[in-house]
Amino acid sequence: MLLLEIEDQVKHCFDIVQHAVSLRVALSQPLTRSTMGFIVPIAERPNDNARDVDVGSPLQEVLITFGVVTAIQSINDKTGAKTAERLEKIREDIRQALYGYKPQEHEPVLIGASDLLQFVNGGLFWVDRFTTRIWRSGCDHV
Repeated sequence: MLLLEIEDQVKHCFDIVQHAVSLRVALSQPLTRSTMGFIVPIAERPNDNARDVDVGSPLQEVLITFGVVTAIQSINDKTGAKTAERLEKIREDIRQALYGYKPQEHEPVLIGASDLLQFVNGGLFWVDRFTTRIWRSGCDHV
């Protein structure tokens, strides 16, 4: 559900937005539009149990990291200068859409690391990572 909410928040930033199971899958997609977005799960990192299991069910805070991959067609732009200008505008729009946004049952979204994934003949792929947190409780087996 989280990634569907994220897609809805950023769909105005791209010509088309899709989900990808990994960064590798996103990078393998052909650039069929001027701008494309891919919502990608990156990692889930649970903290230690926050509740004594003798008292009740386990309770853990989980840090969730997801990425928004921006793919931009690059035509007649050997150095990438024109594409970089377009990228910066799209990235700002993504940050405006997500930074502080509070998905259902999650903490507000925070900005994470960003990286150039690939600049090849015909296009550029960039990932902006974001984090959010959720509390998960387990079954009470006592």
